[in-house]
Amino acid sequence: MKSAVKIWREQKERLEQLDKVGRVVSWTRILEAPAGFEGVYIVVMVEMRKGKRVVGELIGKKEPGFGAKVKGVLRRIGKGDKAGVIEYGVKFRLI
Repeated sequence: MKSAVKIWREQKERLEQLDKVGRVVSWTRILEAPAGFEGVYIVVMVEMRKGKRVVGELIGKKEPGFGAKVKGVLRRIGKGDKAGVIEYGVKFRLI
């Protein structure tokens, strides 16, 4: 379980991806979710404009094509803990 302080410290890196456009260079569908995750979902590797590559979850079930444009959006990425802290971060959506 992450502390509220650790979540806060990670936000600067996450905010660099928010509302930015990139292209899918690789993706995979996760069929058996690990502990802490639910259901089937798609993970993408995105190349941002300056060449930096980041990995994140794709919103929705539609398969992206290689080279598909995506945009970073703010979404809930964790469940609330005992203190009521809910973690938010960047996921990607097709545009």
